[in-house]
Amino acid sequence: MAKGRRLWKTKHLTLRPPCHGGGDADGGHPDWVLLDVQAYIADRQNATTATTKLSNDHQIQVTIFAAPPPLVSYICAWSPTTDPADLFDTEPTVEPSTPTSSSSASTSRSTMSTTSGPSLTLIPNQDPYLHEPNCITLIPRSSHDFYISTLDTDLRSGIGRYNLCLFDSTNNKWSRDPLSLDQLRNPPDKNEVLHITEKVITLKHPHLVAFVDLWRGIIICDILDSKIAASYVPIPKEIINLNRTRGALITRDIAVVRDRLTMARLGIVFDPDINGWDWELSTWSRPVGSCLDDDDEDWREDFMVESCDILVDDNTCKNVELLPKMQDDRRPAIAKLHIANPTLCLTDPQVVYLMGNVDITDEKAVLLTLDMANKRLQRVKLLMDRSRGSHPSMSKNYPLMRTIHLTLHPPCHGGDPSDADHPPEWVLLDVRAYVADRRNATTATARLGNGHAIQVTICAAPPLLVSYICAWSPTSDPAELFEMEPTVEAVNADLVLLRIHVLPYEVEDLVYRAKGWRTPLPSLTPLPKQDPYLQERYNIAILPRSHGFYISTLDCYFPNPERSLGRYCIFDSLDCKWSNVPLSLDQLRNPPDKNKVFHLTEKVIILKDPHLVAFADLWRGIIICDILDISTASYVPMPKEIINLRRTRASSITRDIAVVNGRLTVVRFTTVFDPDINGWDWDLSTWSRAVDCLEQEDWREDSLVEASDILIDHNICNVELLPKIQGNLPWLNSTLLFPLSA
Repeated sequence: MAKGRRLWKTKHLTLRPPCHGGGDADGGHPDWVLLDVQAYIADRQNATTATTKLSNDHQIQVTIFAAPPPLVSYICAWSPTTDPADLFDTEPTVEPSTPTSSSSASTSRSTMSTTSGPSLTLIPNQDPYLHEPNCITLIPRSSHDFYISTLDTDLRSGIGRYNLCLFDSTNNKWSRDPLSLDQLRNPPDKNEVLHITEKVITLKHPHLVAFVDLWRGIIICDILDSKIAASYVPIPKEIINLNRTRGALITRDIAVVRDRLTMARLGIVFDPDINGWDWELSTWSRPVGSCLDDDDEDWREDFMVESCDILVDDNTCKNVELLPKMQDDRRPAIAKLHIANPTLCLTDPQVVYLMGNVDITDEKAVLLTLDMANKRLQRVKLLMDRSRGSHPSMSKNYPLMRTIHLTLHPPCHGGDPSDADHPPEWVLLDVRAYVADRRNATTATARLGNGHAIQVTICAAPPLLVSYICAWSPTSDPAELFEMEPTVEAVNADLVLLRIHVLPYEVEDLVYRAKGWRTPLPSLTPLPKQDPYLQERYNIAILPRSHGFYISTLDCYFPNPERSLGRYCIFDSLDCKWSNVPLSLDQLRNPPDKNKVFHLTEKVIILKDPHLVAFADLWRGIIICDILDISTASYVPMPKEIINLRRTRASSITRDIAVVNGRLTVVRFTTVFDPDINGWDWDLSTWSRAVDCLEQEDWREDSLVEASDILIDHNICNVELLPKIQGNLPWLNSTLLFPLSA
């Protein structure tokens, strides 16, 4: 109903890699590089080429093409033993990197060392140690040996508890040691801390690693002795943002530059002097030693540059002709560029690299080299086609990219006028809307905050057809209005919560209501500014009320000493206001151990009572409450056979929950290796319990189906669409995701 991830191959497979890199003409061996986080699939070789054999017995070849900044270095991967289109699901990706090594991933993980002759080492099955790419550090220990370390949140032991996981290539084994905030020398409130690592850097000691949450602070520890050397360093207080959890690398970076721990922050502000949006860049730093020795020296702000103050001239800026010509004034052109991904120069504290383009839809971008101290643009470099979905950095993988929808026509099915009075009982709804001028009996319009009109149309079709939404603006060029496609945030019967991403960098939320006995015509209602109430799509419930609606969310990110799960927030359309109250475990009728509970909602469903909402963490359990009476809240753990305390996100890839025939039903999809068929098999199982007696009746397992036992014959509808795979059942070799309870 609200599943929106898609599996598609990127464009790397059809592109040739750049010609630069890997030669003396490009600078030999630079001290550091800007590295593309997506590898090319191409048969390119040089002195860095290394090979190994994957677990499927096919050979993999990896080559590094290094070039000094602002040229972007890259990696080429190839298989000399098979057709790459049959081997690679997507391009290999760079997970961590160090001055002497990097790693790439395909279906298996491997590391490459270039210190004394290149080598490629296949890492044994790593789950669950390497599931977070931005939480990995790779450290050399000898010419061909290395450590891999990750910081894993230990949810079973409570908030503020972590496991330091370490892989040693000499014995090919993983180890795991607990790391708690009680071991850290200067943590903030231990009961309120939240830490989500988005970048890992090594400090001057070869085994000293900083796991950085760029919104909050830094956990520093010796990966070989975490019990002795562990400390916590908050980031500069001026840029701490407790409301954010992900995506910091779009606007922030951190690195050690000349023995100082240095941070860069990119901000976007409205400047009344130019009557438009401006951007600014600032850096803070502190000695690395002050993070380790309880030194009194705090962060200092080193530089702050506003885009309108940047100097650009033909004599000092190389490739200045690549900048857009806008109103014959280069300074406004700099200010109007869409800027992202600040990257610190590792050899010069006053130089920062920035990626930018004139319009967010542009396929090409420029890399700017900015002298912070002199507020001068040093160089402009044209980047590769950004539609590839990658960008240069040491380890950044949060690209600003436009999706494919805008270039596609919506499907022709759905929205038939003859179906207007007989809509399907339920639909599979695409969570991304198409930007297209489609109209039918469901079309409704409203006015956005920028004065432009927005038009929304529902094109509904019975499953297995996918229903979808079309959005359009009759008063503006869509390419100048939509930053990206509108998204569906929540659905309930005739109510849909839509999010419109409007240029420049604005968000508008609207509630669509279909026509019915209460509303003779469909309507579209803009919501007031919602931050921070509607940050998480899968944490939102929308419910009808007389002549209006309620919107409810459960914010469980920031527990406090009173054992609070967070704040329960509700919006009432009649008075157009938000309210919020704390929700604590003591209010729940049957919670688990209060010292170990952790809850991240990934799906919200409405139960039998119109105001009874279930906030489901599909790895752990369900918080159920009446949105108008929070005192009735209760907790229902997931079936004990499928509880997974180690996981925090992406449960919808393998799980779903829904009310089916009066029973709360969970479906779980798993993949296992079956020795009988000498290959991978999958199974699907369901559990349910009656909605009327959730607290009295336990879960029962209703069904279990293994893929190898599924019966099929030629009478089945569309059986010819299954792949023809010799010697095996076709669905055993299919990549299956997103089970749906129906």
